Amino acid sequence: MNALVSDPNVRAHYPLLAQAAGTVASYQLRNRATLGGNLCNASPCADTSPAALVLEAELDLLGPIGVRAVPAGQFFTGPGQTVLRPDEFLTAIRFPPPPASGGARYLKLGRCKSGDLSLVGVAVCALSNGTSSGHRFRIGLGSVAPTAVRATGAEAILAANAPGAETFARAAREAMAAASPITDVRGSAAYQTAMVRTLTLRALRDVWVQIQEGS
Repeated sequence: MNALVSDPNVRAHYPLLAQAAGTVASYQLRNRATLGGNLCNASPCADTSPAALVLEAELDLLGPIGVRAVPAGQFFTGPGQTVLRPDEFLTAIRFPPPPASGGARYLKLGRCKSGDLSLVGVAVCALSNGTSSGHRFRIGLGSVAPTAVRATGAEAILAANAPGAETFARAAREAMAAASPITDVRGSAAYQTAMVRTLTLRALRDVWVQIQEGS
């Protein structure tokens, strides 16, 4: 993970992946942790899962009959569960070419600033395209459902309306509909759901600033 975070090509072309990987556990653990392990572990609070979803990664799974490619959105089936069969293992994770312009942000809420599991993780990326708004936003949520999920309702709002404060606020509220957290010793479901809105709004604002500065 630390090699991934510090790789100049990853930081330049897939900054969202570097940001998410950099929040995994502690620096010491990231010396041994891997992206493949984080995804195959399939923890609902895995930090790299929302990033893999919004970057639309594809996972190559090798088994007795050869390699099958599975989109990240179809890989996770439940807490600690994936489509990986007992006779298969992960051999590669492929990411589509990054957009020429856009922005990306990963925000994580934990009980402390470092080394903690995520209470809420929000990954946002955006790229220019032919939607009504002129940009396609993707939003991934972690630690607030049995698996990492896309906030498709919020994405639809962002695709149909001009980017700005009002649209971002609407989309952030809509993102809460994709969350179905549980109350446990680490936090209440109500708190986690509310923080989905807060972190989504912050991430959207950050991404929009990146787009404005790059235009």
